Amino acid sequence: MKLGMNYDKFLEWTKDNQTLAEPYMDQIASLKLGASVLVAGFVKDDDGDDVPAICKVSQQSGEITIENHFGAIGEGASIAVPPLYRREYDWEETQLSKAIYYLYEAKTLAEILDSVGPATSIDVLYPDGELKSLTNTGYKYYDELLKQFGPKPKVTGVEWKDDYLGEFEDKPTIKQPTPQPSSSQKSERVQ
Repeated sequence: MKLGMNYDKFLEWTKDNQTLAEPYMDQIASLKLGASVLVAGFVKDDDGDDVPAICKVSQQSGEITIENHFGAIGEGASIAVPPLYRREYDWEETQLSKAIYYLYEAKTLAEILDSVGPATSIDVLYPDGELKSLTNTGYKYYDELLKQFGPKPKVTGVEWKDDYLGEFEDKPTIKQPTPQPSSSQKSERVQ
């Protein structure tokens, strides 16, 4: 669709020509980007403090959603998102160094798909607009952490005992959750 004017002029023109502009506005509204996009930045909350905001524009619907804590797009998103939940990633609670590790781990896990390549750029946007990128030294550090804490492609040393399996029962054995220490028990151990 060509109109011979930029978008700002088009918007100005629509004010005086609403009936003529309506079919063009419908065409603009139905445009598909052909890709999903994440847009990140900061907005002010009610107290005037900077709060991170991530918006996702969906490739299929063009719908815009506000993401909580993190956003993921592309074919690798279905693989990258579960570890972020498992690690309980939360932008308010997670310190920057851990956040970078969690995101790096999630991205490298998604590389099991052919469509997700190894090229990675980790950048940090600050509320004042400053943008910093992870250095080669930073990537080496996070690669070492990934070797230490990340999932392993092959598990070794797993033993088998015959009593791990028994006859099938109509009433199956249900794994009971391992009791977690209460906060007071945790603090007693720390002291």
